[in-house]
Amino acid sequence: MQSREQLDTGEPSSASRVGTLVVGLGLTELSERFAFAGVKSMLTLLLISTVLLPDANVAGLSWLERIVGQEAEQHAVRFASLIYGFSSALVYLCIPAGGLLGDLLIGRRASVLTGGACVITGLLLMISLQGFLLGLLLFAAGTGLLKSNLSVQFGELFADENLRRRGYSYYLAFLNAGVICGPLAMGAVALTSGWRYALATAIGIVAAGLAIYLRLLAGTPDRPARTSSAEAQRERSLQEDKPHGRISRFAAAMLAVYLCFAGKRCVKVALSG
Repeated sequence: MQSREQLDTGEPSSASRVGTLVVGLGLTELSERFAFAGVKSMLTLLLISTVLLPDANVAGLSWLERIVGQEAEQHAVRFASLIYGFSSALVYLCIPAGGLLGDLLIGRRASVLTGGACVITGLLLMISLQGFLLGLLLFAAGTGLLKSNLSVQFGELFADENLRRRGYSYYLAFLNAGVICGPLAMGAVALTSGWRYALATAIGIVAAGLAIYLRLLAGTPDRPARTSSAEAQRERSLQEDKPHGRISRFAAAMLAVYLCFAGKRCVKVALSG
């Protein structure tokens, strides 16, 4: 396997170096999926049993009650469904936003680190209980940033399309391992030690993933150079496009996607309530 950096500079191929980066990015993706799937698996139950209780004093809950026009304690299932739906939709809204941020503004590596910091900060706020809703927003936004930039960085390790497809099969193995292990591990910790320790477990896993990311990608370029004329032409066309028009179209499309996804997530429970 040859990375694009090696092809552009004429350096000899280093399969071991690319393999190391494959493992490093895969483990970082595993940590993100571990936290996302684990939190998602316990979120609704946690909301109903703890967060939406009147003595929890969660910041922002009274504001949400005024918007909905109902009390969370009396309609806990409906509120939990709404919060679950909108937070899940926010994750997927932030995926294209994170891609835009990584491509045009701060770079993909900075986007990954920013996303990881948001995930950890969000989980810490959720553990405090009073900041649970704000923490959930940060967690969802950070997860979207990680998702959108990690997979792109992984794909840029390979110049050959066939090698890229083979590489993504390994990447999916790490991803699925995180999806499987997150709910199982965090659920077990929640049952034996409490939900706060389960969230703390997710913090530790994400922190370890970011540490691996920083260690293995030190000294590598944030964005490898383009290698084909087609890709260069596409890059130039994107730069020549009017920024305000591109951003306005993007915002309109993402708002539509967000509202549709959020509605899909909570409409069944809302109707049954």
